[in-house]
Amino acid sequence: MATSTFQRDTLGRKLLTPGSNGFDSIGRAIIAGDKDALGRNLTAKLWAISTAFTLGQTMQTSNGIEYQCTVAGTTLGSGTGPTAPGYGLTVTDGTATWLQITTT
Repeated sequence: MATSTFQRDTLGRKLLTPGSNGFDSIGRAIIAGDKDALGRNLTAKLWAISTAFTLGQTMQTSNGIEYQCTVAGTTLGSGTGPTAPGYGLTVTDGTATWLQITTT
């Protein structure tokens, strides 16, 4: 099993254990740090301070809210991520702008 920094599978479902020895939403082991058991890309990296994100990448804050990058840039903010603006609204963190795409 592989360690993953990603938080969700290709369909947007939360991983059961996204850290070391990760499992997807139905209990299959993560086979690579960025691939699920079937070789599909995982998404939504966990938000981190001073991390560069590109347009379209997704990230998830520690409270489970997922965001999509609409303006590429580098995160700055606090240790927990940006304050949720509400589903479908945007928030700026550092030089990156994020669209909130889930409620949890």
